[in-house]
Amino acid sequence: MSRITAQMIQVRSLKPVYHKEHLEIILVLKGTIKLHKIERVVELHEGEFSFINRNIVHYVESDGATIISFKINLASFKHIFERIEYVEFTNYNEFNFQDDSLKEKFDAILLDLFINEYRLLQAHKDTEELVFIEDQLVQMLFSSCQLVNHIKEEEDYVNSDLVNRY
Repeated sequence: MSRITAQMIQVRSLKPVYHKEHLEIILVLKGTIKLHKIERVVELHEGEFSFINRNIVHYVESDGATIISFKINLASFKHIFERIEYVEFTNYNEFNFQDDSLKEKFDAILLDLFINEYRLLQAHKDTEELVFIEDQLVQMLFSSCQLVNHIKEEEDYVNSDLVNRY
């Protein structure tokens, strides 16, 4: 079974669904979508993405947007963090940072990794390269989750010292 799967879809609507073992990441390539999750609607535009954690019912509506849906089997990344299946991944845009430069830099790195991952999966490239990019992607996601949790618990806003520390 693959650790990460990816599917490009032109979508008008996706029925409500949840995943028991997978983190889903929805990346908008073209157009705009409305992502409904936990009594909240998130509007995503081209180049934006959102995390849907395990056991979160969600569905998508749009006027024909093109998206890539990544599903990451968290249990297959225990070598990065042994309790990764208990981690809740969070988007930076769910917080109101005074400085968006950290979010922009991190999003740019993640977008590059997402696109490379999708290309490798479609081309069935060298297994070692795919494993490396998958490990790198999950490590980045896990690091971002730790950064957000640290900021939420200990900092009122992102300052240059915190950015430099990470």
